[in-house]
Amino acid sequence: MLCCASCNITGHLDLASNSLPGTLPSEVGFLTQLTYLGLFSNSLTGVIPSEIGYLSNLMILRLWGNSLMGTIPSQIALLSKLHELSLNANSLTGTILKDIGLMTNLDWLDLSSNDLMGSIPSEIALLTNLNWLRLHDNSLMGEFTCPAFIEMCRISCDTNSDACRSL
Repeated sequence: MLCCASCNITGHLDLASNSLPGTLPSEVGFLTQLTYLGLFSNSLTGVIPSEIGYLSNLMILRLWGNSLMGTIPSQIALLSKLHELSLNANSLTGTILKDIGLMTNLDWLDLSSNDLMGSIPSEIALLTNLNWLRLHDNSLMGEFTCPAFIEMCRISCDTNSDACRSL
């Protein structure tokens, strides 16, 4: 659907709002020079391939508003330069990765409107550059104790199954 090993795309790849069908192929991992990948508001299905972790220069990943399912691949935590991770409005399942704490450059994290469950990992407190945290419309539970930096963070987790709240 998207590309292949012979593609030489650098910088930005923005194919948002094109009603693109199909799956995100594992070959996306060959686009290692991308800094921006915007495939939001399409009709993508299937899982996020683990090869997404090869995009070591990626700063913005926007896959929201599709029909992606399965768990968030652990390899996403390898994207150490990432500033924005927007996976909201899909059908992602499983838990929020504990390795999310490795993504210390994150400024924006939106995992809202999925089917995520379990506890919010305490490792989110390691994301000291975070300004936006959106986790609402999932089945998350427990309490989230906010570190000092979170006062400037806009937390949205109001429609989860248990008392997801900032303290």
